Amino acid sequence: MDKTKLLLGDSLETLKTLDANSIDAMVTDPPAGISFMGKTWDSHKGGRKEWIAWLCEVMEEALRVLKPGAYGLVWALPRTSHWTGMALEDAGFEVRDCVYHLFGSGFPKSLNVGKAVDKLQGNERAVAPPKQFADGTTQRATARAGIYSEEKGQAENTVGTGVWEGYGTALKPAVECWWLVRKPLAESTVAKNVLEYGTGALNIDASRIKGLSDKELNWTPQRQHAENPLQIGGAKPGDEQSMYSPSGRWPSHLIHDGSDVIVEQFPNDSARFFYCAKPSKAERNAGLDGFEEKARIDYGGSHSEQGLINNNRNPENRKPTKNNHPTVKAQALMRYLCKLIAPPGTPIILDPFMGSGSTGVACKALGYDFVGIELDAEYLEIAKARIDHAKPLEVVEQLDILKQQDSD
Repeated sequence: MDKTKLLLGDSLETLKTLDANSIDAMVTDPPAGISFMGKTWDSHKGGRKEWIAWLCEVMEEALRVLKPGAYGLVWALPRTSHWTGMALEDAGFEVRDCVYHLFGSGFPKSLNVGKAVDKLQGNERAVAPPKQFADGTTQRATARAGIYSEEKGQAENTVGTGVWEGYGTALKPAVECWWLVRKPLAESTVAKNVLEYGTGALNIDASRIKGLSDKELNWTPQRQHAENPLQIGGAKPGDEQSMYSPSGRWPSHLIHDGSDVIVEQFPNDSARFFYCAKPSKAERNAGLDGFEEKARIDYGGSHSEQGLINNNRNPENRKPTKNNHPTVKAQALMRYLCKLIAPPGTPIILDPFMGSGSTGVACKALGYDFVGIELDAEYLEIAKARIDHAKPLEVVEQLDILKQQDSD
């Protein structure tokens, strides 16, 4: 029986109402502290020290309610991921690893330094011709840092001749982080802890990456000692075995979105890692039939500054949607993350920063119990509707197969 508990309120205060040592795992996407568009929920609280102290206090309560040995996956923006990592450590968590999610979408938020200098000095700039692509389409660069977007001829890009032409202030975002942490064990060994509390281990086999064989990947496998599979190298021929298992590859701390720009960079290697696409509009809005469509500010694939240029400069890109939360995560990703750290049975997964309920929807599909906390009443209602509508994973997979057959 599904036991979903959605709580409206401040994360810190609401966590204090939960029982100690009652939660099996945590998957959450907290604010990044970049004051996104002046939103108070993403405020840096006064600076680096203040923000770390704030998240540390919240995570101390999360640590209290988690069982000894319970794992957590906590999202972070690369620019402030060190803040998140420090807050987690200060709260008492063990930092075990960091999972990196690569994606091809997103735009840099960068200043065109050459143009800014020319404006300051009163220099004239020439109008640049439209950018021509191999498929015959034409795009014009926006006036911001040479970032190309479909402008339908409405914007003209300019070029200068000064020494600062071509300089900017930011890189294109392409990665987000998930800190893998664990509450310290209460027993002397992992084996004793899992027997006593049911927590303390990662679900490796259920998270293996199904894909091509070593031969198909044209990859020479590393070799392992037969007596000690964790010790690589130094074994004699005949006493070794491939790291590749028929049930799939050992899960790594790299995930990608399967986009062309990512796969092109490592066409063979990409099959070794778990991947998932961005959430579709249908996935975002599943269960929200009675909700009003509203403009959505899209972070462009990650909870960051990317994607703001098109959204803010061109209102047409603020596509109306019923789930207007800016950081909706793909279900394939959230199911994978939840499954990786969930203990056997029917675990309870916590999300202190629930948003529109992506973690809860994944838990519903996996048959896990869920406790979500959200400060915004509107988003909590969206989360409730999405979770209520969610189907068990076997039903989801069957529907995906039917959709694929229809498209074929």
